[in-house]
Amino acid sequence: MYILIIVAVVILLIAWVTKDYKTWKALGKGGVPYNLYGWLLVSYYRLKKRDPFTLDIYQDRIGSSEDSIRIGELPYREGNRPKIGVHPVPHRQLDQRPNQEVRELLQRTFDDYVKDHQTKIHFVKSYYEKRNDAITLREEIEGHPVSKITCGEIAHIHPDDSSMHMVFSPTDSSEVIRKGWGERHSLSGSPILGLPDTYLLIYAPRNAAEVDVVRRLVDGAVQHVCQCTNH
Repeated sequence: MYILIIVAVVILLIAWVTKDYKTWKALGKGGVPYNLYGWLLVSYYRLKKRDPFTLDIYQDRIGSSEDSIRIGELPYREGNRPKIGVHPVPHRQLDQRPNQEVRELLQRTFDDYVKDHQTKIHFVKSYYEKRNDAITLREEIEGHPVSKITCGEIAHIHPDDSSMHMVFSPTDSSEVIRKGWGERHSLSGSPILGLPDTYLLIYAPRNAAEVDVVRRLVDGAVQHVCQCTNH
């Protein structure tokens, strides 16, 4: 009897591992090896996930020297939040993905922004994602202390789903999450990946109007990390 139970448990475990591994692989490549070892790492990370919506962690820093207000008041994002994958790496959006036209507009928005501010920022390979280009502080710019944590990285787009990651101030992080435009990475603030707790997932824009909001977010993130007084 015990042998049958053990066999059944092993079969169920193998079935779950196989399904979960395929689900993880379907998310695409991220900042960990795209193989069984990467999946094992992420399976451990899942045990360390934190609440991506709580704002309490920012309260003691709002208005401090670490803080700044760069994006101002945002409109509320319409509709429900998109579904996010259970695997924290790669951190990806599973639905509400934009069409090709909006995807291309989003990329042009990033490209044009970097071109217009190239004295302070440029594109380099993402410190976190390893494969995608990221808006990054130029080495000669003395930025906000958070730039030492992110190696100057400020924002990047995920080609698979057009969601993004950006780094904000505590006040702006609160505004983005509260108005429904994004959520904190579930490992933000954890020593595991070295992500600041203002490292947010920004949901993929669904239309041109939402791309305009994304541009505001990019501008706010860059201004904060650059500690810009003008731009």
